[in-house]
Amino acid sequence: MLFQSRLPVILAAVLAATCFVGSTEAQPDRSTGNYGKPTYANPGFGAVGREIRHSRDYIRSVQQYTADPQAVTVYGPDDSQEALRSIQKAQKNLELLKKDAAKEKDILTRLASIEKHLAAAEVEQKKMHEECCKESPDGKKTMECCDSCMKHLDAAEKEHAELMKKINPKGAKEDHKDHDEKK
Repeated sequence: MLFQSRLPVILAAVLAATCFVGSTEAQPDRSTGNYGKPTYANPGFGAVGREIRHSRDYIRSVQQYTADPQAVTVYGPDDSQEALRSIQKAQKNLELLKKDAAKEKDILTRLASIEKHLAAAEVEQKKMHEECCKESPDGKKTMECCDSCMKHLDAAEKEHAELMKKINPKGAKEDHKDHDEKK
């Protein structure tokens, strides 16, 4: 008797589950990570730009701390370390992308330029971090390191944007559509 009273609820639940699970739509092969695009247009290109922007955000934070030496000693080391981590993640993604674009000379040239700017930014970041870790950091020297690092990151971001335009001439808007629009 108890089973009979719950039978409609059980059938409704099973029917609903099969509707959501049994989609007959063909799904793209996501195992390769390139979603059907040419290999050099894989999501790693977007990851490089994202990591460059993240490192710029952390450097900008350190720049703001330079007005107060105490803030630099408290917050500066952590933010400068996070900037380094983002720079290194971008460099790691570049290495993977260079393997994917081995036959594309123009893309390899642009990747090398981005890599050069990231290496210079890393050198400046290390100077900045060293200054932030001092008991009484010199705000002017810290700001100079931040400015130099930002200059290299800006150049890397500009080069990355040009590369993305070459890969996807329609523009980045198509690459960054809101996920809600797809539903």
